[in-house]
Amino acid sequence: MASSQDTEITLGTGKLLFLFFGLVGICAMFFALGYSLGRKSEPAITSASAGRLAPTRARHDQGE
Repeated sequence: MASSQDTEITLGTGKLLFLFFGLVGICAMFFALGYSLGRKSEPAITSASAGRLAPTRARHDQGE
């Protein structure tokens, strides 16, 4: 049988900080992209839901 060679990765403080902040930056980029896309689609959602909720509120106010 052939012996396998294991490799060991050593990461210093600088490399770990770079990896951490790199991943944080990627997550922030996708969060901002999702927030921006969600914010652009908000008026269509609120106008559709406002039409459905308005009669319910009117009936509730008349009953009191």
